[in-house]
Amino acid sequence: MDRILTVVWKVKKFILSFPGLIASTKDRSRSWLGLMSVLLITIYVHAPSLYLGFTGDDFQWWQQARMALDKPSLLLAPGGGYRPVNTWTLSLNHLLFGTKPLGYHATNLFLHLLCGVLFWFLLGRFSLSVQVRWIVVILWLCSPYSLEPAQIVNTRYDLILPLCWLALALIWPGPRESWNRGRLAGVIVLAGLTLFTVETWVVLPAFVLCFDLCLSQIHLRRALLHTLWAGIAPLMYLFIYFLHPPIDRSIYYAGGLKAAAKVPHAWAVFSNLTFLHPLEFPFGSREVLSLLMMGSLAWFGWRRSQPLMGIGFAFFLLPFLPILPVGFMTTRYTSIPLMGFLMMVCAGVRELLLSLKGWQQRVAKVLVGAVVLLEFIANLAGLQGDMIDAQRYTDLHTRLLTEAQAFLPSLPRDRLIVAVRLENENPLFELALDSKGIPKLYYPRHLDPYGLIDWAALLSYVLEPVGGPLYGIAPLDETKTPNYTVVGHIQGGFVILPTDAPTAYDAALIWQNQHRYVRFLKPWP
Repeated sequence: MDRILTVVWKVKKFILSFPGLIASTKDRSRSWLGLMSVLLITIYVHAPSLYLGFTGDDFQWWQQARMALDKPSLLLAPGGGYRPVNTWTLSLNHLLFGTKPLGYHATNLFLHLLCGVLFWFLLGRFSLSVQVRWIVVILWLCSPYSLEPAQIVNTRYDLILPLCWLALALIWPGPRESWNRGRLAGVIVLAGLTLFTVETWVVLPAFVLCFDLCLSQIHLRRALLHTLWAGIAPLMYLFIYFLHPPIDRSIYYAGGLKAAAKVPHAWAVFSNLTFLHPLEFPFGSREVLSLLMMGSLAWFGWRRSQPLMGIGFAFFLLPFLPILPVGFMTTRYTSIPLMGFLMMVCAGVRELLLSLKGWQQRVAKVLVGAVVLLEFIANLAGLQGDMIDAQRYTDLHTRLLTEAQAFLPSLPRDRLIVAVRLENENPLFELALDSKGIPKLYYPRHLDPYGLIDWAALLSYVLEPVGGPLYGIAPLDETKTPNYTVVGHIQGGFVILPTDAPTAYDAALIWQNQHRYVRFLKPWP
């Protein structure tokens, strides 16, 4: 018992040694009450997301996670990029919740709230008051531009990555603090975890440089040396990644130089100067103004040695660097940069208020409060529209799942399936044109029913509750079998299609010659 108490005491002492927690515990009751109120409001605002179903890539990520439970090597396999942390957490979700989406969405919301908690404590490192932290954190947690990772199951890696970065910033030593075994172990574990989140982790060396300069405030030469050491792993990762890319680079990185305009465009969107353009990156007067604002704040923070400004600049800019040539920008790309934007604006407004005295300062505080209130109201209005869009998106998938479940009694489960898409519906296009919230970007799957759910993942998902089997994509050398069935998807459901072709491969050629999309599926393993 004494040994357990000693360990607990050491853990408590280690946690309370973090600068952010020390700053936040000067008035513990007010700080915790403020944080709890932020979290409760966020839960209330995001509650509709808990009742959504799986959509889009969720099904394929669920399928890989489910397969990984039978074949553990898949826990480290790529999927839509190298993001195994998704497979790990979704496998755990499946063990706990099966195919019921509620638990998966609750996990995403929990991770979103946890980001808010660490963000709250990080702001405490910079001696911000409870009121200021309340404003900054609630504006991030309840923004349409941080919604996607909190709502879409398969994008939770964009929550786990900022969790790692925020935790690193929290445990990084301050100007008069030294490295100890606890801090070093924490940094190694967190930095190692980022490797398994999403490709954006490769900017970690730049964060090391920023943390050394802004938090530890050490000499530039020493900070650069730390950065070089931190850059070894990302360089090796990039070398292997481009030798064996887990995604089609020719499509994913097709935006070219013009796509780099997403950086000032995002700033303009956050500043309410324009609306988000997911597939276009305009570079007009608003974006030029945004560049001037961003550059002025960064220069001001450097001249005034403002650590909050430096950290904010890193969180805004660095996540964009690996995706500069990507030809689109969904709101999962804006989630972390919004955090940095809010920190930079907060640092600038604080300096402005401190430079004013008397009635000028009071008037300025009233104006700032009014702007914050209007921004929060606008966020809530945007989120309301986004929740409507999300429900309509879910309803499209629910319709397809209902059709698949009705077809199960007719589905043979012991042979190869030639899956043919016979309808030409494009519900995602109609949904994108009639968005009730901010502009959305949907990815149609042209080979799959209604362009919504991958054939193999769809059949695996609806069969799982009744004992399987799981389905995978059949390799071409296995399609010369006569033991097959042709399944077509028409408007309103699935049908068995008659065929007299000698093999599955020959049957597929007949449909392909009629310009139909065809897939080969087989029971797995």
